[in-house]
Amino acid sequence: MTLRRRHCLAPAALGMVLALSGCGSTITGEAVADSSTAQRAIPGELADLLLGPGDFSAPYEAVVLPPTAMKDAGSDLDIVDGAEVDPPDCGDRPGNQPTPGAIIVGTASDAAKKPISTITIGLTRTTRSTETLAARRDRLDRCPDVTVTTKDGVTVKLRNEVTPAPPIDADDTLAVKQTATSGSAEKPFVQELSTLSAQVGDVVVEAVFLTYTGAKPDMAALDQLFTDQVTRIRAAE
Repeated sequence: MTLRRRHCLAPAALGMVLALSGCGSTITGEAVADSSTAQRAIPGELADLLLGPGDFSAPYEAVVLPPTAMKDAGSDLDIVDGAEVDPPDCGDRPGNQPTPGAIIVGTASDAAKKPISTITIGLTRTTRSTETLAARRDRLDRCPDVTVTTKDGVTVKLRNEVTPAPPIDADDTLAVKQTATSGSAEKPFVQELSTLSAQVGDVVVEAVFLTYTGAKPDMAALDQLFTDQVTRIRAAE
């Protein structure tokens, strides 16, 4: 019964109660994944297809995390293991957590080396039982506001906003902005996330910008890394 944050782990393995729009031109409408292409196998190991630290530009210092970190990382706030959710049907369905994949995190820090924001790139392979991006889009669209209470009594208010995804050569795409607020009304703890997701064959690419300080999202860097990663996956076909 936990609220698990996928995807935005900093190198120091931040312990958070959370678990992700492109810049430039955008497209209108939403792409729909084709079931025949969604399971097309992309050759190669995900670790070999993942971007490396050298692909991140300053001020981001990147590190590749072990595949087991995927259990704590992901594109959106996924509510798992029976946490109390309101509305009740707005949580991620049980058993839909990602399989071990590949993940890299770039962290921007201030002069005191305190993290300001992170950009995370994660790769996972889907199965036919995995929630599609189209299904996730539908879930987030009908659940703009969600309240989650963990077994420890921590209450988190989630705000989900599906936004236009940047044009890219993929089978399906999804862009989401999210805000998670917890703590007291006097001293709320707020995390803001912007996520870009794409499916190419059986590989899902997720790029997440997370700010801890309310700083403006670095959409230029997020969009560039997302584009570079999707292009690398597409080239592996």
